[in-house]
Parts: sequence; structure tokens; C-alpha cells
Amino acid sequence: MSSYIKSDGISFYNFSDLFYEYENRISDYRNTRYYEDDSADNRFTELKKKKAEINRKTAELLDKNNAAEIEKLLSQFLKISSQFAIENNLEAKQWTKMVYAPTDFKVRYFIKKYRPLKGQEYDPDNSEYYDEVAVAADSAVSIVDADAAIVNGEGEIVNDSILVRDFNPEISSQISPEDYFKKNTTEYYYYSNNLKDFLTSVDDVKSYDFFSENIHIYLWIAFFLATFIFSFRITGLKSILFSVISAGLLALAVTLITVLYAVSRTGGEEYFVSYLALLISIFILSIPIFRMKRFNKMVTSVFVNISLNGFVLFVLLLFVIVSMHQKAACQGTVYDPILDVAYEDCHSIIEILDLNLSYILLIVGFIFTYFYTAILQKWKAIPE
Repeated sequence: MSSYIKSDGISFYNFSDLFYEYENRISDYRNTRYYEDDSADNRFTELKKKKAEINRKTAELLDKNNAAEIEKLLSQFLKISSQFAIENNLEAKQWTKMVYAPTDFKVRYFIKKYRPLKGQEYDPDNSEYYDEVAVAADSAVSIVDADAAIVNGEGEIVNDSILVRDFNPEISSQISPEDYFKKNTTEYYYYSNNLKDFLTSVDDVKSYDFFSENIHIYLWIAFFLATFIFSFRITGLKSILFSVISAGLLALAVTLITVLYAVSRTGGEEYFVSYLALLISIFILSIPIFRMKRFNKMVTSVFVNISLNGFVLFVLLLFVIVSMHQKAACQGTVYDPILDVAYEDCHSIIEILDLNLSYILLIVGFIFTYFYTAILQKWKAIPE
């Protein structure tokens, strides 16, 4: 193992970690949360491999024993930090002197993660600045207990549970990490958490799908505006006004009936209002199709306008009712004793379709409008 671990002391050889990882911000198995599939183990394996690769590249850099190359890397890092306004008081040459130790690259100095106020003692565990992911600049304890991820020539982890403590059981009695850290903390500081926040914001913007998340909203605005204008051109302004007033009064009546039901009975209000709205919707849709000539043309125009503009809401109501019954039929939550997490073991059709439901409703709306033109032609043919 000597080819992998150069020293059992606090050395840059013995510790390296991912500074930032957007897709897998998990430090170890103790911080595991429930995942709905079996990909959790694969994600942890990938994370371990990335840590091992960082460790390998760090060792290669240190083996070169080239202070100029280290200074160049630190200078580039500080230049990028300056561009993104990450507060610090570091200078590349001085930072290189603190890091460069050609014999064993022992960690001799530590950098603060924030600038304490005047007269305030620096506390690396300050919840305002402290991060769960330990770094060499503020946690020597993690250096002692950190996993030394070992990889073979094919990049596979062959042992991910080797601890420095295994090589030197007396290491705890030989050093006091807390005292060593406190005595060797410099006045230099770097707001590393600010950099992580900045990188997270950048990744959020890069991964945010503006088209999928927002385009359907504009499509729905255009669709309802188009159906409203189409209704106006077919039935006229008077019919449109009567339809809007009738729809408002109908919604008010349904609300009052639901309130009366809720007062008289406890529970089941969502089923009552859903099925009441379903019956009213079926009645409104059936009048222009089956009983158009039995009513006055002005009256049937109200049914026609509400049907044309509200059919997609009727289809959405069907999805809502199905989802309600799916949730009711669900066997409740399932408890995982290993992860100590309770979760729902079923999903409704609305949850499964997600945003795709919006596009399905939009397509159904266009298809309905196309076939409903036959009904509109029959209504136009009715004498005044």
C-alpha cells in the first residue's frame, strides 16, 4: 500500500475530496436518503470512483514536486475566483509556500473559510459558513478517518474502506488534530461556500429546461384565446356574454352546493364536487349533440360556447377523478426499516404523466375542435 499512501500523518497525499458535485451531492453512506429505484448503489459507486480519481491526480501532481506548476494552478484558480467575485485575501505565491513541502507535503497551514469579525474567534463549525463536506483547510479530523479509495488499472474500486487509522492504530494518541489545526490556522481566508453556491446557480441555469417548463403555458393561452375568438365569430357577441355569465353562475351554484354538502356531511367533499361537475359537464356536452333543436338558438349557443371552450377542462376532470381513486386504492405508505424512511409506494396517472398531460390535453382539444365544427354547422343552420 506504500505506493498509494505515502505517510500516515496529516499529508495532502492522504486526503482529497470532490469540492463540488452537482449531480451527486452525497458525502457518504451515513447521509443516504431514500431513492425510488436501485440506482443509489450505482450513484455511490460513481461518487467513489470520482473521489479516487481526484486522489490519483492529486498524488500525480505532488509526485512531480514542481512548485512552479502548483503556483500556476493556484494562480489560475484565484483568477477565476476574482472574476466571479469570490471573496478572499490569498496570493498565489504565498499560497504555494504554504502548500509546497517537497519531502512529504505535510499539511502545515490552514485557510479560514470566512473572515471573522474583529475580535471574533474563528469557528470552522459555524453553521453560517460550515459545510458538511470537509476539506483539508478546516478539518484535520477527517484526514485521519477519511476513506482512502483505491482503484486498479481499469479504474475499478478494489477497496473503498481503507482507513489511515488501519495503518497506524496509535495515530490518535500521537497527534491532536484539533490543537494542530488551531495552532496552524493562518489569517488567510477564502469563502469556499460562496463558490459552491455560485457553481450550483450556474448548474441550475444550465440544467433548467425553459422550453419544456414554460412553452405549454403560452400554448394554452393561445389555444383558449383562439377558441374564444372562434366562438365569437360563430355565435356572436351576445351569445358569448350570455355564456360567460352562465358559466359564472353555474360555478357559483356548484360552490354553494358543495359548501352545503360539507356542512351536512363530513368527508368526501372532493368526490362530491368532482362527480357533480362531471354530471353537469356531460349534460352541457350532450345538449348540442342530441337535443339541439329542442331549445331556443340563443340557449343552445350557450351550451355550444361552454362545450367548445371547456372541453379540455372536462378531460382534465376525468384525469383528476381517476387519480383520486388511484390514491384512495393505494395501500398507504411503506416503511423502510433500513433507511428509516416512509414513502408512498404508488403514483397516480397525473404524477406519471407530469407535464406530458398538458400536451395530451392540448392535442385532445385540437382534435375535439376539429370534429366539433360539424356541430357548429348544424347550429348555424337553425333558424333564428
